[in-house]
Amino acid sequence: PSNWPFITWLIGCLIVALPLLIGSWRVERLRRQSLLVNNDTWRQLLTQVAVRLRLRSLVELKSSRQVVGPLAGGLFRPFILLPGSHEAWPEDRSRSVLLHELAHVSRRDVQKQWVAHLACAMFWLHPLAWYAAWRLRVERERACDDAVLMLGTRASDYSQHLLEVA
Repeated sequence: PSNWPFITWLIGCLIVALPLLIGSWRVERLRRQSLLVNNDTWRQLLTQVAVRLRLRSLVELKSSRQVVGPLAGGLFRPFILLPGSHEAWPEDRSRSVLLHELAHVSRRDVQKQWVAHLACAMFWLHPLAWYAAWRLRVERERACDDAVLMLGTRASDYSQHLLEVA
């Protein structure tokens, strides 16, 4: 039939969008299954860092033994998910991690990454769409690392925290 190019394009869109949908579902499931961090030290630290980053929205702080590293998520309700090992972290590492993850929240990186992935789904045949999405991922991490350093963390300390968390 004459609409086979459209059908081919649509199938490609769905194939590219599927990992985004599955990944988002998995992260949301992790958030629901994780435990709220009720430790006063962590709650105070979260508040201090949020104030420094001028965050107005409430960010949920949760913990799960199923994750190996911290992550920021939530398309509509932002949250930070910490690994179970976070309880043994020194305060300076905890502060650096919260600065980095809250920088993602304040920059709305989750939403931007969704838009980039959907653009890749729509323009899956165009290599520049894929390159732009890759550059966005690289630069968002760099921007959040820069935010941690600009808010007073020494570069040598931050690099040590990154190695220990990884």
